[in-house]
Amino acid sequence: MNELPGVVSRYWWKGKLERDEETLLIIKTRPDRVGDVIDALATLHPYDTPELLAWPVAQSAPAYAAWVSAESAPPGGG
Repeated sequence: MNELPGVVSRYWWKGKLERDEETLLIIKTRPDRVGDVIDALATLHPYDTPELLAWPVAQSAPAYAAWVSAESAPPGGG
């Protein structure tokens, strides 16, 4: 996971333009675990509607992809 502090977000919320400083998280996981990550973050996040997005990885270094896959395996392996 990478934390990028100091991100400024501007968005409409309940009819008002908001401005907040936030920390952007980049979380890497296996494609089959994306739903689990989104569900967990939605439960833990203080916002009513947090920005939770997933992008497919078009290409990566094979060794790094293998490491991410191993480190984000479900509990008990898999």
